[in-house]
Amino acid sequence: MRVKAGGFEKDIPQRYKRAVELLTLADWEKPEKVRLTPLERFKFAEAAWRVEQDGFVQTYLEGHHPEQIIEQMNREGEIRYVVRYDECDGIRAQAIVPTWVYNACPKDKRNFQNENWVA
Repeated sequence: MRVKAGGFEKDIPQRYKRAVELLTLADWEKPEKVRLTPLERFKFAEAAWRVEQDGFVQTYLEGHHPEQIIEQMNREGEIRYVVRYDECDGIRAQAIVPTWVYNACPKDKRNFQNENWVA
């Protein structure tokens, strides 16, 4: 599917169509390329996940941009994926996201840590 943003066009997967409205021109890494870069794909995946959430989550994350994703494992071996966002209005947000958002993230933006949390 082709999307027009500014003075350029990009090919994006159909799944990310609703996420286009959340992204700004600053979120496009390389507007001259027709295909999405790995970082753009991650931003689209996170924005598509955000659109599917309820109004509270959307309001909480408004103005934040994803910086990295962290794979966390607890003592029981359960895994969750946490997106860390940039600081906006003095608040650094985090959100637990599904696996497909993690898979869209470039490897240099991924991190791993052991956490002590209960499911």
